[in-house]
This record gives sequence, C-alpha cells and structure tokens, in this order.
Amino acid sequence: MSVVIRPKVTIREVALASGVARSTVSKALAGKAYVRPETKTRVIEAARRLGYRASSLARGLRLQQTWSVGLLLADVSNPFFPDIVRGIEDLLWSREFNLIVCNTDYRKDKEAAYLRHLLDRQLDGLILASTASDSDEVLQLQEQGTPFVMLNRRHKSVSTDYVGMDNEGGVRATIAHLHALGHRRIGFIKGRADSSAAEERFQGYRSAMRAFGLSVEDRHVTQGDYSIESGRDAAAHFLRAGELPGIRL
Repeated sequence: MSVVIRPKVTIREVALASGVARSTVSKALAGKAYVRPETKTRVIEAARRLGYRASSLARGLRLQQTWSVGLLLADVSNPFFPDIVRGIEDLLWSREFNLIVCNTDYRKDKEAAYLRHLLDRQLDGLILASTASDSDEVLQLQEQGTPFVMLNRRHKSVSTDYVGMDNEGGVRATIAHLHALGHRRIGFIKGRADSSAAEERFQGYRSAMRAFGLSVEDRHVTQGDYSIESGRDAAAHFLRAGELPGIRL
C-alpha cells in the first residue's frame, strides 16, 4: 500500500485563506493579545482546515525554546535504563517536549561528540546518565550555564543537580539481609572504575561488612563493568578462589 505524502502547507496559504497578511497569521497563531478576536478565530480555522503546522524550529527561534531535551545513556542495552527512559519520555511528552536519546557506550570521546551536537541544537536541557565522575564536559556545561541534571552518577569535583538512588544504603540493607540468613562470606562485583554510583555501592559493602565484624577479602572482590563478559570473568574469578563466597552481588 502506497502512502501519499502531502506537500507542507505554508503560512502564505493560511494568510490567503483567511484574508490577512502573513505577519498577522504569525501573531494570531502565537496568541498575541493585540490581534482582534474575530481575526484570530478566522486564522485558526483556516490553519486547521488546511492542516497547517507551525515549524517547531521557527517557533523555537521566536520564543527561544526548542521543546527538546537531550539524554545521554552509557549503554542503551543495560536493563537498568529502559524504564527510566520511558518515564522521562512520558513526562516530557505530556508537556509537549521531545526527547533525544544518545548512546555513548561508556566512551568519553563519543560522549563529548554527542554533547557538542546537542549543544549546537540549543536544547532546553540535558540529562546525563552516562557521564564519568571526572568528566571535563560537566565543568564546561556549568560554565556555559546550560541546564542539566546528572542521573545516577555524581561528579567528583563539582556539585550539580543530581537524581539517583541511595547506593550505599541499598547495599548495606542487602548485606544485613544476607547476614540475617546466615551468610558470612559475601562477595562483591564492583562496577566501572569511573562510576561514582559503583564506588558508593562498594563503600556500602565495606562499611556493612565491617559493621557485622566480617572481613573484606581481596579474593571475594573483583572488578566488573556491567557487561555480560565482565560477569563471566567475575564468575571465573570466584571459581578460582577455591573457597566460594556464600553470595555474589
């Protein structure tokens, strides 16, 4: 089945259909108070009849808004992110904003390139769910006054708007639960070395283990990066350790 794509209706056609100047059409559709009510009604009805849709770019230039927010993700295939992206998109859509999602693969060069691209588009804001804790780009965003919020990761040297979870508290509660079940050798797979969230979780693990009088042994801790391959390597590490920890996190 073929799809017929209709030519875009221009503001000139709306002006001709409503019998006013193009400048009057722009003012009427923008809701300017000094356009007479009967003229505004006539313009709106003509625009609706013709299927006219104002350019979001032109509207953005007029009001200095783009109605778009950029979201940088570290790994779009990570099961942690889909529900978060959906929640962000639902909220923005309800307020007539668009969401632009960029996947960085934990690469600083890719993240920097995407940030430059998004800044060139003059978006209304950025959500950073990918940024390393030592990212120079965050410092530049602050200097430029770009609205942004860091998601699930903090910057190690500057204070920013941040949305995340209680990483330390969550891990401490987990250790307490395992301890109550009788487990005493509890292993830990660390997250990426440049992730503040991963470091907070590891701090929670160490503090909880010490609170229960349990030792934190090197053989029960290994590095990961949230990938399947690193999980496989971590499993191999624990198998080589000989005396397996009771639970691996």
